[in-house]
Amino acid sequence: MATIRIRQGDHERAAPLCDQALALFRELGDQDGEALALGGQGMVGLYRHDLDLATTRFEEALALYRALGNKWGIAIMLGYIARLAARQGDLELVSGAL
Repeated sequence: MATIRIRQGDHERAAPLCDQALALFRELGDQDGEALALGGQGMVGLYRHDLDLATTRFEEALALYRALGNKWGIAIMLGYIARLAARQGDLELVSGAL
């Protein structure tokens, strides 16, 4: 549901859904779900132009996906980090993530 809200541009309603999902996934010990929720929080940050939040959440999700060996998740998070770097003109952000 959060992803739908994000894609619709309804970031005010998406943010608490991402927060709830993150709490639930952590409670369940579901690291794939946790990484997905962190990515959702990063997307909300990106679209709200809160680049610090977006960077932090994408990097946290990337670390989890790497620990899990989830190549799809790694690729998606690297793509979002590259997008952030382009917005900020910060190539170090990308090289640090690689």
